[in-house]
Amino acid sequence: QSSDANYEGIETYHARIRETVVARMDEDHRVGMHSDLAHALSEREGVDPELVARHYIAAKLPGDAVPFLWRAAEHATEALAFERAAQLWEMVLEYGEWSSEQRRDVSARRGEVLGYLGRGEASASAYLQARDHASDRVSARRFERLAGEQLLRGGKFEEGRAILEGLLSELGVRM
Repeated sequence: QSSDANYEGIETYHARIRETVVARMDEDHRVGMHSDLAHALSEREGVDPELVARHYIAAKLPGDAVPFLWRAAEHATEALAFERAAQLWEMVLEYGEWSSEQRRDVSARRGEVLGYLGRGEASASAYLQARDHASDRVSARRFERLAGEQLLRGGKFEEGRAILEGLLSELGVRM
């Protein structure tokens, strides 16, 4: 139980207790419990959005998890928890049904946090995914430039140079 007098829930102090109880539930009961928890937690103020999302996913309701995953990814980014933010943005992409524009924006956010982590190749890949969903050539060029920069920063000089030379050539600039 919690030491917070206003908290009406139950906490297990040992992972083994939780694992044993969950392991003894049949699949339908476990999914139902996760669904009930997700719905109850989603209505409360101040609940960790990632916790709500995990329960929706465990309840086999991944679409319902997406707004909470999005909020959790934003919080992780703001808290400079870039590793977690990159994972959460990937989950947002995986579980959401997105328009091309939305997929572009999420991929760009993922590319940004991967860049902060110094993962140039992964960041470039995310930016190139964003480029693939760009609605115009100006936006596509911006994502290509960001991808090229990340590849250079990550030590992938040939790949980064090839992307940037392609952009310059398209603009009529010779290196």
